[in-house]
Amino acid sequence: MFKLSRIKTFLSAAIVLSIAAFFIFYRLDANPLYMWDESRLAVNALEMCRSGQWFVTTYRYKPDMWNVKPPLMIILQAMSMKMLGYNELAVRLPSAIAAFSTVILLFAFGIRQLKSRLVSVSAVLFLCTSGGYICMHVSRTGDYDTLLIFFLTAYFLSAFSFINTGKYRYYILFCGFLLLAMLTKGVGGIFFLPGTALMLLFHLKSKSFSLKYLLPVFVVFIGIGAYYLLREKLTPGYVHTVIYEEIRGRMFNENFNTGSPWYYFFKRIVEVHFNPWWILALLSLPVYFISGSTEKKLIAAIWITLVIFWIAISISINKNDWYSAPSFPLLALLSAITFNAGISYFIKNIPYKNVAIGTTLLLIFYFPFIKTISSVYEVNDHFGFAELIKANAVTDNTVIISSRYDPSLDFYQEALAIKGITIWIRPSESVRPGETIITLNNSEADLVQQRFNCNVLYRLKETVMMTTKN
Repeated sequence: MFKLSRIKTFLSAAIVLSIAAFFIFYRLDANPLYMWDESRLAVNALEMCRSGQWFVTTYRYKPDMWNVKPPLMIILQAMSMKMLGYNELAVRLPSAIAAFSTVILLFAFGIRQLKSRLVSVSAVLFLCTSGGYICMHVSRTGDYDTLLIFFLTAYFLSAFSFINTGKYRYYILFCGFLLLAMLTKGVGGIFFLPGTALMLLFHLKSKSFSLKYLLPVFVVFIGIGAYYLLREKLTPGYVHTVIYEEIRGRMFNENFNTGSPWYYFFKRIVEVHFNPWWILALLSLPVYFISGSTEKKLIAAIWITLVIFWIAISISINKNDWYSAPSFPLLALLSAITFNAGISYFIKNIPYKNVAIGTTLLLIFYFPFIKTISSVYEVNDHFGFAELIKANAVTDNTVIISSRYDPSLDFYQEALAIKGITIWIRPSESVRPGETIITLNNSEADLVQQRFNCNVLYRLKETVMMTTKN
């Protein structure tokens, strides 16, 4: 019987993890780099590879004081570039691996701590069909957020596993993942710490002040403190910039104001990011009263952690769409607990129980699957530019038309230069007859075509490649 149970667990894992891998990895490099964070990190990582400077991140080979997060994510991207080259896949692979690791973590937690294959399977499916996880700026692009989500989820679940089992190794894992979270996104690494700390303090009580538990925490904060002190020594003014960029500015300065109401993240969770699964997550509150002791502890711990986290991001003046993404794995667990309770109540005594559960899963997830698959196939307006680069159609002295800040073009210019291909980035006014140019939006293409007779060589969405003549 034990062997049969292990076979079922293995088959369940193989099926849901294959689905998750498809959603996360398929066509990962289809779109060109997105402006802002992803492309800025890509430039940081490329320059790290070229300069050999693995501690201080740079932009245009000067210390980067605009992106002041710790360098862990950029180091991983640089290592990826060393193996795969200077391309979109190398930039996004660390993020995708982190997203897949979060999925594995949820599945393993459901099996080991909750002893439920159905919770494991459904938690993975809820997460992978939520609109805010398999998307741009989270699992499908090379940003900080997916690596941060993995470490936040890992240290919360490690702390809970310590409470649930009493095994000290889980406490050490909690501290290790906490340090890695802070080395990923600085202040963002402590998003789940207040709720997790309350959970640990309530469990340990007076033991909290014993050396056994205080020493690993001291090591964590000495480690992160040492990073900031050394970085300050190497680039004076760094700590002051971090305080402004990550705390004071983002919380209160009008320069960061996105103009969103305090309930913005809840609205997005309900309408897009965790729709329709938020209903099941909310129903975990009444389910708490009929759950076993482990599930009760987990439901309470998750809600306390998420409420504190949501308050913090909701009072901030800066509300970017992806800031609520760390909550999705824990919401997926709440939804899975509710789903398991419903299945146990309605299906437990019917014949062919496993067939009924499989049919229920298929019916529930069919349309979310289709929606998620369509998002994997989405291409952005600059898709054609990426296709030109992959086809080696961008030749020496090609001019890219741009008059705005765009770090993605800096990345492609440097990556092509490494291959011996020189491209120029110039505004449309500087175009001369006899040049091969690429425009990345329709308005720029129109401006050029008003001034010159143009021979269009390639057009896809808003990318146009053409030659100019009088």
